[in-house]
Amino acid sequence: EEIFTMTIIRTYTTGSDNREMGEFTFDVERKFEGILSVIAGDIEAGTGTLAMEGSMHLVDEFRGDISVGYFSMIDTTKVKLGEDDDDDNAGGIGGMQIKSTI
Repeated sequence: EEIFTMTIIRTYTTGSDNREMGEFTFDVERKFEGILSVIAGDIEAGTGTLAMEGSMHLVDEFRGDISVGYFSMIDTTKVKLGEDDDDDNAGGIGGMQIKSTI
């Protein structure tokens, strides 16, 4: 098992010029922290399936880092893309680039 960390920043734009509030843009940042583990297959052989679980955080400039829930994910990218075990995994395991620390 390894520690898994992923940050997603999503930008939203709303409103319009001819409205009282005008047009504005804001970012929402979510940080996912938890455990990365292999639940099937062999990562070294390129046939492994990864699972991640842990807590989800809202990163806010006023309130700081707040725990807002939990997550549980299983990487099924290879299955969805129809890749077989002989494919080159140069783009990452199941199409994902994961940086983790122990």
